[in-house]
Amino acid sequence: MGHNVWEWTADDWEYEGMPKRDRKRFKVIRGGLYQSHLKIDFSPTYARNFITPNSRYNFLGFRCAQDAH
Repeated sequence: MGHNVWEWTADDWEYEGMPKRDRKRFKVIRGGLYQSHLKIDFSPTYARNFITPNSRYNFLGFRCAQDAH
């Protein structure tokens, strides 16, 4: 299921040297689609980007999953 939507993750976006005030300000999104406002023309399923948690777009979603028993 690649290239149809950016997918939310539970991970915070952090990088070395990031100001303390910005930590936990952004969430990681993965996957992506061919074109979006994020200006990414090719986005493999392992691609990562970041966005604020209160962002809402029609190309941003989440995946429901359940552990196998």
